[in-house]
Amino acid sequence: MSVSIFCSPTELRLVVGSANNNRVKIEEFHELPLPETTMINGIITNPDSMLRYLKDVQKVRGPFGQDAVIVLESNLVRTKIMTIPKVAPRQVTLFVTDELKALADDASAAEEIYDYSIIGDNSNTGGLDVLGVAVGRPLLKPYLETFGASGFKVKKIDVGVNALIKIIDSCVPQLKADTNLFMFIDAKVLFITLFEDGGLRIIKKYRLIGEEGTLEYNQEIANHLSAMVQFQMGQHHEAGIHSIYTAGMAPERLAGLAGVVSYLNIPIEDIQLDNHLDFVGKAGFDGSEFRLSKYLLNIGGLLGK
Repeated sequence: MSVSIFCSPTELRLVVGSANNNRVKIEEFHELPLPETTMINGIITNPDSMLRYLKDVQKVRGPFGQDAVIVLESNLVRTKIMTIPKVAPRQVTLFVTDELKALADDASAAEEIYDYSIIGDNSNTGGLDVLGVAVGRPLLKPYLETFGASGFKVKKIDVGVNALIKIIDSCVPQLKADTNLFMFIDAKVLFITLFEDGGLRIIKKYRLIGEEGTLEYNQEIANHLSAMVQFQMGQHHEAGIHSIYTAGMAPERLAGLAGVVSYLNIPIEDIQLDNHLDFVGKAGFDGSEFRLSKYLLNIGGLLGK
């Protein structure tokens, strides 16, 4: 078992579990409010307060002595899907580093750490599709120091985009059957992923402004979906989006959004990922309280590499 950790702007979310292929075993899950002013845009702004809080979490809810993976989500994390030649791992790192350094100023690049995750073969070019990631050391350091000093055994830092890619790859095969969109909403952050002919092409993040669940909120989402549809059609002329999929959205919210985006004439549906989850131990008694939309990034952190 591992513990997957994700900090939203207002909550600490923990999932204790394990994953094997497309099955996820969940033993515990916790959604705990963060102290005010501790977290802004994925940045730990008050390490001392965060450390005291995490020690209390370990004492009251833990101890969490398992290997830990932190899923980091911030606008300061830069990601890019890129296609490169099939080369040795060391050369993949060089390709990714060069590509992401070229998009940063010299001061930012000097403080960044670069890494990558292989998405899969690119059938059109014969190369590899990879997700390149650039993260600044000042962003990472407080996570490693506060979680480590409070007793969490941090073995890996993942990022939100990669967590979603792993979920799609393991649990959502229908996305690879045609040209589709996958969207996921975590409160004020919207992720939209474009698949073309089974291949992952682009993933975008947007900050939502409106009040969650309102008509204005749904209209914001519709505008971003429409822009992605127009982008795809502009790139490939008459080829269009077959379906829009989402995950963890309550039926009433999905119905409200479907009404707003009906002008796109693209079906929208929620993917039932619950059949990939097994609740055991403590979670076996309160699995009915588990909300997939809250813990989707945690689950992605448990999956794959």
